[in-house]
Amino acid sequence: MDIQILKNKAEKQVAQAQNLAELDKVFRAYLGRKGELTQVLRSLSGLSQTQRKSQGKAANELRDALQKSFASREKQLKSIQLREQATGAR
Repeated sequence: MDIQILKNKAEKQVAQAQNLAELDKVFRAYLGRKGELTQVLRSLSGLSQTQRKSQGKAANELRDALQKSFASREKQLKSIQLREQATGAR
């Protein structure tokens, strides 16, 4: 799968996650043991050295970017959850 398409799809799903459970589901779909990006990283060994180098770099950059996106969205969702709990407790 094209790395850019995977990136766009993953970022869209991260942004659309409405709660921590949905975000976890998206995380597992891309970065889990059987996730799409994980499969891309595992498939690199079958490529030529030049392809492996460029695809590997792009895949690793995507992994890092997604991890940051997940962490940021998780922080947002936790903040929203805390606000909702605080207003519900009044």
